Amino acid sequence: MKKLLFELFYISSIQCYSQIELSEITVYKDTIISSKVKIVDFGKYKGFVFPKEYGLVRFSHPKEKRECFDIDTILVRKIEEELTRQYYSAQKYFMEQRYNEIYEYERKYPGSYILKDLKKEEKQYWKSFEKNKDNMEKYLEDSDRQYIGYISNKGEKIIQIQITPRHYNYDDNFMKKGFSPIWLTQEGSDIEIIHYHLFTNKITINEDY
Repeated sequence: MKKLLFELFYISSIQCYSQIELSEITVYKDTIISSKVKIVDFGKYKGFVFPKEYGLVRFSHPKEKRECFDIDTILVRKIEEELTRQYYSAQKYFMEQRYNEIYEYERKYPGSYILKDLKKEEKQYWKSFEKNKDNMEKYLEDSDRQYIGYISNKGEKIIQIQITPRHYNYDDNFMKKGFSPIWLTQEGSDIEIIHYHLFTNKITINEDY
């Protein structure tokens, strides 16, 4: 157990895809649903808004069943404003929580980590994180989005946003097929899931199912 955070437990919103089972990432090819996907052009990138019917596919796994709802393009534009404004702070909060979990584990099970090295690595991480802010903004500008609205187990309306960098060169028809093409299984993929909370306008990372 004496391994550092990023050797054993590097958790980012991108790498959490390793937890998704293959049965949950089947590409949906129903052209009826594909025809209902709305495309919003933001200039530098596009947004693909999926209808509530796609929820039967996106959340088809028995443990992930969700009631979905339609979202309009006006809401999507509002979401994009909040995503641009909150993305940096949401990423920071996400990693702060991960570090807190590591330190809490060490308190419960002393000796699991080499604290001196862990603290040194954390300090280096945050230094790099601050320098990476401009790259985060560029990442958003260089990535298309997919959206679907669903109701969480707590009864909260949430918009799930999948961010897909355009360097994959997927065309509109491909992006309309579904949230889960085969590239989600690739280790180290830079595809990311974000959550937008409809009632609070809050952006979060991989926390709200």
